[in-house]
Amino acid sequence: MLKTLRLSRYHYLLCCTAFSMLLLLARMYHTNTLEYRFMAINLFLAWIPYGVAKLMQNIPIGKWRPLIIVLAFVWLIFFPNAPYMITDIFHLSEFDAMPKWYDLIMLLSFSWTGLLLGFFSLRKVLHRINAGNNFPQMIVSFIIFFLCGAGIYLGRYERWNSWEIITQPRILISDFLGLLAQDAVMFQMATLSFVFATFFTMIFYFVPEETT
Repeated sequence: MLKTLRLSRYHYLLCCTAFSMLLLLARMYHTNTLEYRFMAINLFLAWIPYGVAKLMQNIPIGKWRPLIIVLAFVWLIFFPNAPYMITDIFHLSEFDAMPKWYDLIMLLSFSWTGLLLGFFSLRKVLHRINAGNNFPQMIVSFIIFFLCGAGIYLGRYERWNSWEIITQPRILISDFLGLLAQDAVMFQMATLSFVFATFFTMIFYFVPEETT
């Protein structure tokens, strides 16, 4: 009888990342172009919240509590980069150098990896902050995903970048105050945030917990 191959969540993420990158590199080699190179950058950004969450998980609570709070803030800033990758499917119609089925599989592979990175990092953060039993934890998750949806909207449509919150806070605050005066924009952002939060929360609670 064949033994079932079992990978830790971390090694599974590495496999997903490697597969996505191989598809991208093969595409670049075959087309002799750098089309979709931004997917590699987006995937790197999606790994940041996972790395920060893993670091938080390994820091003992006590005198290190201020550091954990700072890391939690950094995690929250970069967290939208992970599920954001699902919106990269928007680029499917931009390039024609490869068959659409290939580009679709490649984009879905990146999106899947980004979603898992986001879900696993959120699971680590919830465990670290002890969000409580299942019901409160679901509420906390929904709120985080709602904020994540707002971040996705600002990144996709307003072209904000996570690091600009640290490097250019005044400009972003000014831009956001300008958005608050635009009812149509705020309605669209709130709608997207609610839909994404509901969608991500439903998926999140069907993804098994990371045990290794």
